[in-house]
Amino acid sequence: MRSHDSEKLQQSSSFTLSNYYNLMYTGPVLLGTPQQGSTSSAFIYDSGSGWLTVNTYPCPNCSSWYYNPAVSSTVTNSTYVQTELAYGSAQLNGTTAADTVCLWTSPSSTCVTGFSFFEILSQTGLDGLDGILGLSPAASQNGPSYLMNLYL
Repeated sequence: MRSHDSEKLQQSSSFTLSNYYNLMYTGPVLLGTPQQGSTSSAFIYDSGSGWLTVNTYPCPNCSSWYYNPAVSSTVTNSTYVQTELAYGSAQLNGTTAADTVCLWTSPSSTCVTGFSFFEILSQTGLDGLDGILGLSPAASQNGPSYLMNLYL
């Protein structure tokens, strides 16, 4: 193990994922500066998808507005271009952006700055959820890899 790897492990944080009806696990994602969201948020932690998707203001048919890019001082343009995503019965429409993304309030080792994600501006099928945290391996068709960017 390289020195860099052991330092990240020592700084790691633990938190509890929630079992969502024995179908999936949900947990927190915090975005922007200052951090928007809650440590009790409900993002699907999905090892089969690649994108982080987030209910974004002003989504008229989202159950909540989780992220407002106008409030963050660290939002930037994404190098990705994506306007639609499909996840089983969920259909998402929106745009891409980049901002600071964290799994927990501290330590900062759970944060990735300038991370690209999908802003949901219209959706069906994600009722009661704040979004999806895709944890699949890095591959061009998967979108940006949170895990790969966390490691870098």
